[in-house]
Amino acid sequence: MNFEIVMHSTKQDRDLQKLIKIVKKNYPKADSGLTKNAFLFAKKCHKGQLRESKKPFFVHPLQTAFILAELGADPETIAAALLHDVLEDTRAKPSELREKFGDAVLHLVEGVTKLTRMGHETRETKMTANLQNLLLATTKEPRVIVIKLADKLHNMRTLRFLPEPDRLRISDEVLEVYAPIALKLGIHALYNEMSDLAFKNLRPEIYSSLKGVVKRKGKARKAELNAMANAVRKRCKSKDLGFEVGEKTIYAIHSKMQKRGKGLDELPDFLFLKVIVPTAVDCYGLLGIVHSLFTPLPRKVRDYIALPQANLYQALHTTVIGPSGMPVDVRIATAEMQEITSKGIVAFWQLKSKGTDKLLHKNMALLAKVMGNGKMPKSRADFLNALKADFLTKTITVFTPEGESLEMPANSTPVDFAFEFDKKAAFRLWQAKVNGKFASLGRKLANGDIVELIFSSEVQAKDPWLKNAKSFSAKNAISSFLKRKKRPGQSLPSIDLNVEVTDRVGILAGVSRAISANGINIAAASVGDTPDAKAECRFNLGFSSAANLNNAIEEIKKVKGVKSVDIIYRE
Repeated sequence: MNFEIVMHSTKQDRDLQKLIKIVKKNYPKADSGLTKNAFLFAKKCHKGQLRESKKPFFVHPLQTAFILAELGADPETIAAALLHDVLEDTRAKPSELREKFGDAVLHLVEGVTKLTRMGHETRETKMTANLQNLLLATTKEPRVIVIKLADKLHNMRTLRFLPEPDRLRISDEVLEVYAPIALKLGIHALYNEMSDLAFKNLRPEIYSSLKGVVKRKGKARKAELNAMANAVRKRCKSKDLGFEVGEKTIYAIHSKMQKRGKGLDELPDFLFLKVIVPTAVDCYGLLGIVHSLFTPLPRKVRDYIALPQANLYQALHTTVIGPSGMPVDVRIATAEMQEITSKGIVAFWQLKSKGTDKLLHKNMALLAKVMGNGKMPKSRADFLNALKADFLTKTITVFTPEGESLEMPANSTPVDFAFEFDKKAAFRLWQAKVNGKFASLGRKLANGDIVELIFSSEVQAKDPWLKNAKSFSAKNAISSFLKRKKRPGQSLPSIDLNVEVTDRVGILAGVSRAISANGINIAAASVGDTPDAKAECRFNLGFSSAANLNNAIEEIKKVKGVKSVDIIYRE
């Protein structure tokens, strides 16, 4: 492709040179011709078009490209950002883009382009269809969603020029969908600004009040954190440390207040001390120094280095008592951890990080699952529910007893875990142990829990599972299965037997013999501790006559070590 261009000295040419400078800084070996050609082609295509602000339309794709360049996006992504509206809003044809910029750039632009032939569909239906189209393209080429997020951010920056109904609709969409996508992909630089701008439009009075309180209290608080930084610097005597006073976004502060039921007079800590060290090992050493200088609060240390968050966020968090007697959040990380925290998956193309590579593939696989691997969910409601429940929600890491880790949506239960672990066997889930103790199938799992699943030889799925499951995929599978199982002539298992015992070798075998001797089939059995630290045998029994069951119970009571026998009749 030929990128020879004649340049003239104008403001927009200066913008082009600035853009090229940023791209070359991130990719020194890149051919700047691609950026120049995309710039001039898009500028020509949008000539005469104006935005609501009455500024030239080209300002929008240019600023979208600047946002991505500052994140460290690659030259093809920058070119596609400059061109992202030409197929939708100008007479440019896909064949022109293919000829001038190649297939890769064309596919990126097509992925971001909205569907145009939608008949007489409602606005909501069109929005959902466009989002589905965008995310389906993203599963094949992740850079598509990165361009769209930058596009949304610039639109949010200029939202004041739109009528109020449009401002509210777009802000709600950003806060509900696009900002959470940015957070899911670890691009905090986009998430923080998008969520704050959306919240400012949706709740201007609350935003203004919180902003005022933060500004009023911020000066004294910053002075305290700077004093703490000086104390740490003096103790370490190292020139390799970096200190920043970080400020939480207004939206983050409001969300925490809502979660804790606090008012403006009980504003949570909105500043934190950030310490940058050379290596991960140094993070742990500095944590010890911070704790030697300032009293740590119990159970407030979070190690996101050993166990990174799902969006690859890494740092050590601790809360200590500052000089004023108030709690202070301290975060310790390396420069590379900070880079990945800000850029998320965009860092993959710039840093070639193995961690971002892993995140990228994991999230694209999860998104593809939500999208039905190419088969769109049947309804708009199903699609949005699946997206929010199974992709956009925060996640936790849960382990099997063998040490295998599974990433699950927050608030997941053992039922969700079973469907993630083995979808076919999940319908036979009978009991679960969490951290070695029997737990309800509806128990909320926490980050780091070890979950042991105990399966029966018979189907166990029943109506209460729909309440126990939190993920959309699990609920959908259970609902479909139960509809089939409720046909005439089919039934579900009937009885569980709980036997409290004095734990000893052979107790399970002794009770099992008493059951089997009376002609009752044991579908599954397990021994474990209950939450109140009692030993217990649990049996899942096939259907039995009342006489056989009563005889079996009498035999069980004669087994040495048996304290009590309880029957649970299943639906």
